[in-house]
Amino acid sequence: LNDVESKIPLFKEALNKNDLETIRKEAHKIKGGSANLTAMPLSAIAKELEYAAKESKQEGIDSIITKFENEFYRFKDYLKNNLGL
Repeated sequence: LNDVESKIPLFKEALNKNDLETIRKEAHKIKGGSANLTAMPLSAIAKELEYAAKESKQEGIDSIITKFENEFYRFKDYLKNNLGL
């Protein structure tokens, strides 16, 4: 959780620097890791983010990062409230 949470500001910073490759690589890692945890909504948004970065679709990436951030915190709250993590 801490590692994924640290990626949120990294995504924002990379977007400001137009570093779409960093966004793509990190989103790819999160996509697989969250799928392994069966956090499919988070994995789907990471996939969307990975694709947008891969296709150099800088427009709209900021809104995908916001969706990712919101879904991450929803997932984190779920784990905290239901599993005590």
